[in-house]
Amino acid sequence: MKKIMMVVVLAMGFVLFGQAPEARADIAREMDLGIGGHMFLGGTNNSQFTFGLVPQISFAPIDNLQIFSRLPFWMGNFHVDDSDFQLHVFPFLFGAKYNIKLMDKLYFYPALAMGFSILHSKTNVASIAGFSVPGVSGTSTTVRFTIDFQSGIQYEIMDNLAFDGGLDIMIYNVEGGATVAFGVMGGVIYYLPL
Repeated sequence: MKKIMMVVVLAMGFVLFGQAPEARADIAREMDLGIGGHMFLGGTNNSQFTFGLVPQISFAPIDNLQIFSRLPFWMGNFHVDDSDFQLHVFPFLFGAKYNIKLMDKLYFYPALAMGFSILHSKTNVASIAGFSVPGVSGTSTTVRFTIDFQSGIQYEIMDNLAFDGGLDIMIYNVEGGATVAFGVMGGVIYYLPL
């Protein structure tokens, strides 16, 4: 896992710093403040359906580079075939993304974020692995290290307003192994020039 993360970080470094300088950006210009959010739909590596609402705020210290924070709102993981288990995730993530201009008003971006998530699980199981366990229920709250990889596109719909959509992989370390949430995200970001 450490080798994979190192390769991803090195590849993103080449993408971020290997770009030729270009004309001023249409979106995410130097000193812009981005405010927006996404809706997340997907699944997990342990067969759960995932849905989330994810507010985001960003700041562009230079053209096309955004330092962002995903605010702790909500993401829920639910077993489709077992409604008695739910995992609610509240991510606190900080990261960076770099917009690479593909054509007028259309950008591709890779992004990497790290932080922690508060995981709140709730169960009302009557059986575990086929064995009856009467009255087993409860809740649990833990805090876990979280890493998030994104890639997607931003399209400027109108001045300072962009559609943002793409693929997302969030890995949060839980006892007994890592849980991987993967899916698609879509939303809008409004850029306020400062």
